[in-house]
Amino acid sequence: MHLVNLSLGELMALFGVTAALITALYLLDRARRRQVVASLRFWSQAARLTEIRRRRRIREPLSLVLQLLALALLLLAAAQVRWGSREDRAEDHVLLLDTSAWMAARTDSGTLMDRARELALGYLDALPAEDRVILVRAEALATPVTAFETDRKLLRRAIEESQPGAGALHLEQAFDFARRVQRLHARRPGEIVYAGCARTADDPTTAVEIPRLRLLLVENRIENAGIRKIGLRHSPTEADLWEMYVSVHNYGVKARRVELRAQLAGSPAGFRSLALDAGAEAELTLPLRTRAAATVELALEPGDGFPADDRARVELPAQRSLKVLVYSDRPERLRAVFDASPFVEAVYRKPGQVSEEPADLVVLDRCLPPGALEAHTLWIEPPAGGPVPVSGKVTSAVVRAWNQSHPIAAGLNTQEFQLRSARVLAPIDGFDVVASVDAGPVILAARDARSLRKTVVLGFDPMDGAARYQLAAPLLAANILRWIESAVFRRWELNAGSVGTVELALDEGSDPNSIKVLSETGATLPATLEGDRLRFYSGAPGLVRVVTRDREVVYSMNLPEVATRKWDPPASALNGLPAPRIYPAPFRELWWPLAALAALLVVVEWLRFGRARGRAAEPARSAVSWIHGWQRRMRALAARSLRRAS
Repeated sequence: MHLVNLSLGELMALFGVTAALITALYLLDRARRRQVVASLRFWSQAARLTEIRRRRRIREPLSLVLQLLALALLLLAAAQVRWGSREDRAEDHVLLLDTSAWMAARTDSGTLMDRARELALGYLDALPAEDRVILVRAEALATPVTAFETDRKLLRRAIEESQPGAGALHLEQAFDFARRVQRLHARRPGEIVYAGCARTADDPTTAVEIPRLRLLLVENRIENAGIRKIGLRHSPTEADLWEMYVSVHNYGVKARRVELRAQLAGSPAGFRSLALDAGAEAELTLPLRTRAAATVELALEPGDGFPADDRARVELPAQRSLKVLVYSDRPERLRAVFDASPFVEAVYRKPGQVSEEPADLVVLDRCLPPGALEAHTLWIEPPAGGPVPVSGKVTSAVVRAWNQSHPIAAGLNTQEFQLRSARVLAPIDGFDVVASVDAGPVILAARDARSLRKTVVLGFDPMDGAARYQLAAPLLAANILRWIESAVFRRWELNAGSVGTVELALDEGSDPNSIKVLSETGATLPATLEGDRLRFYSGAPGLVRVVTRDREVVYSMNLPEVATRKWDPPASALNGLPAPRIYPAPFRELWWPLAALAALLVVVEWLRFGRARGRAAEPARSAVSWIHGWQRRMRALAARSLRRAS
């Protein structure tokens, strides 16, 4: 015999408290007597204080015993007393439901996911009602959906709501998770059940060590060829050229011929015919030309039983140019700087000539602007009235100091940058010193906090005969243009693939503080940097942007990840649905006869003592009524006697 809802100590405490309360009510019952008299003269001593004494004994001990016994029986029924063995034969099972991307493949009877759900529901129906089950959706990560539950409606609803994801199945991780859950949370470990097609991205060797492994396998003989990866890189030499790389894989067991068609902004942009052997992968490149924002769509024909990887699309960003307006009397000397980049569009004007062309950057070569400036400005050897005063001039100077914390001086640490002549600038508030000679600063830069306009002042001509042939000159010009409009010169790379771990090779010497890994919502994703290798993980479809100082790589993780390995289950594993079974109860429930006996005792106590108290009260009320009637008759007789005497 054992208790289920209460322990023995809790049962004794509840019985002790309630029994003491009932006994106290019996002991504190006061003795009262009601008496009716004919006149108030019999109550002449009513003003005296009457001492009320409590009874020292219980008038009806048998009634108290019956009530305490009924209380004890009710508490035992509430504690759910069971007669028999305490051993619980119910088991705790882990149900691994395959929700990988491949489960969306179609057959004549529906998707693989439909068949896996059907097998999982059949397994639930075959289990005893006492067995608990935890549902785990197995994909790139093993995700528990429920706790260990006996509620079959809750489990069925969770199974029916399961849908294929975007990642490939990692079966070894799922088995490890199932064993850990059973070890930590199962009361009596049962089976580990896998329902799916057993197409995995790893080699689950731990499954051999699972003693009670049951497999509900889904047949998946489906021929499929799909797009595996897409990469687009913007050409560094042509502003409107994108180079697209596409990888196509044949996952089937038969050779296939497929056609890859590309569309750019709804117009045909390329076509390739591919012959793929079983398990083979083909790689091809396609050139695309556009400077506007556009959508690239790829289609693999003919279709097959897994249409999710037959279509792909990538969004291309717009490529803009840096519009430069140059005021100079010697434009031929500056053309080598601004015409060398395909991302710069320069217009040359004479000093003082008014120009209506829109400009992102205005270059003033030894002259003043013809009007108000509303763009970034680059001053070369500014005259009097320029943005900063000139404190002097030097000849045959050498730049000795570079401000490495400023972007313009990035990579410039040479102390042999020779200048034939230079104007020494006087720094003022708001300007940072970028480079200096022995006599003082020769490069100043400032950024307006309100308008965000940037100003660069050069005290020398970077295309002068002595400086133009030095390595620091073109690097300095490139750094100035990149600092003024970094987005124009940023290198773009677009990649379309599947969720999972991504590894990116960065430029040697990349600053870790300038690297950002951002999700589609702008949240920062955790990443690790080892040397020049950046690694991060994304488990959900969407966009991930990797931004560095001069480079931006966008990953569109919307292609399904298809596993290429077929798992061979161990010979010891059980296959198929088990036979329905019901556990015989090792005990008998006693709560309902105890509750019935308690109710019977309450009825007996009321019939024996409650009705007796009612009958005793009736004579008392009759006697009181007789006394009142006798008093009225005596008063009436006295009144008649007084009238006769008068």
